Amino acid sequence: MNDIIADYLAGMPLRKIAEKYYVSPCYIYSHTELRRGRMNLKVNKAEAVDLYLRGLSIYAVARELDTSYSYIKTILKAAGVRIRTGRPKGEMK
Repeated sequence: MNDIIADYLAGMPLRKIAEKYYVSPCYIYSHTELRRGRMNLKVNKAEAVDLYLRGLSIYAVARELDTSYSYIKTILKAAGVRIRTGRPKGEMK
């Protein structure tokens, strides 16, 4: 996977990367952190989990780390974190 990411960061088009490694572009999307043509390498997964476990909502963690709600939720689920239900009063999306 590191070779795929390195090629992407070097500017190689996704289609060419897929051809080079004999996989589909969908495979690359589902097995790396590529989302809609861009990498989200800035997000520290451990920090996201820590912020959530300290009481921040998924929305608040996403805002703090400048990423999407769904990406933070994916990180939490992959880490085995139990997702809280409900929303604290006054907190908006």
